[in-house]
Amino acid sequence: VINFYTFFYIMYYLIRIASKLLVSSNLNQNQKYFPGVLPIYFIIYEYEIAGNEISLDLRKKSLFSKTDIIYKNQSVLNTEEMIFFQKGVELCSENYYFAKWTLLPIFIRNNGKFAIRFFFLEPMMHRRAMNIQFDFDILTKQLIRIKRSYGRIQ
Repeated sequence: VINFYTFFYIMYYLIRIASKLLVSSNLNQNQKYFPGVLPIYFIIYEYEIAGNEISLDLRKKSLFSKTDIIYKNQSVLNTEEMIFFQKGVELCSENYYFAKWTLLPIFIRNNGKFAIRFFFLEPMMHRRAMNIQFDFDILTKQLIRIKRSYGRIQ
C-alpha cells in the first residue's frame, strides 16, 4: 500500500522530470537549464562569446507565466581584458570545487584595475549566488586579489 507522502513524492518527481525534458528539448546549444524548487519554475542561462564580445542573459521562467529577466548584459572587451577573462576562467577551472559549476562573469573596471566577478549559478537562490572575484592590475598584468563572497547578481 502506497501512503500519501510516497504518492506525493512520486508525482512531484515525475512532473519535475517531464518539465525538464520538455524545456531542455527546446534549448539551443548555448543555453542551459536550471530547475527551481517547484517543477514549474526554472532558470535559463544563455551565453555567447564571439570574438571579444560576450553576451549574457539570465531569465527566470515558468510554464504558465511570463519571463522575468534576472540579468542581461553585452560586454565588449579589449585584448588585454579578454586575456584577464581567460585567466579568470582558468583559475576557476583549476579548483575542483568551482570547476563543476556554471559561471556568470560580470566585469568591473576601476582606476587601473580590472575585476571579474564569477557568479556560480547552480546554488543561486532569490537572485543571490556565491561568487569569486579576481582583481587584476592593468599595468603590471598581475593578479592582485581573490575575494569570495555571496551576494545579489548585478
